[in-house]
Amino acid sequence: MLLTMYRSGFEVGKYISLEKIIEDSKETYYDTLAQSSANWNENQNNYAPFIDYFLGVVVRAYRELIERIGIVHNPKQLRADKLILKTLQQQLRPLSRAELVELIPQYSQTTIQRNLKKLKEEQKISPIGKGKNIKYVLRQ
Repeated sequence: MLLTMYRSGFEVGKYISLEKIIEDSKETYYDTLAQSSANWNENQNNYAPFIDYFLGVVVRAYRELIERIGIVHNPKQLRADKLILKTLQQQLRPLSRAELVELIPQYSQTTIQRNLKKLKEEQKISPIGKGKNIKYVLRQ
């Protein structure tokens, strides 16, 4: 699918992982695959559910890309603490300080560290693990 997209001029897969989006929605992926495969042996299957699902994946990837581009072009638009919260929300997984520094290049490691401490004190994020292996998630 990715190669077909590249050949058709859709290059979002170079910047956003379509595989991760599919992995994050794998139950829906398998459901739509099963729906599209029903009656395949009789040549009576309907590809529409899978096409609809895949187009949703592409739209989600483009939305994520647009959001990331917006962050790069407006680096100081969001304060560091707001950007950390937004990044944790987008990634949908625990992130280490080093990963946050990499994902938020417009702020220094010291600024990220200071804001992580502040967000933890405000109980907006929770640490997972200890020491060098500590990661952060949004607080429920």
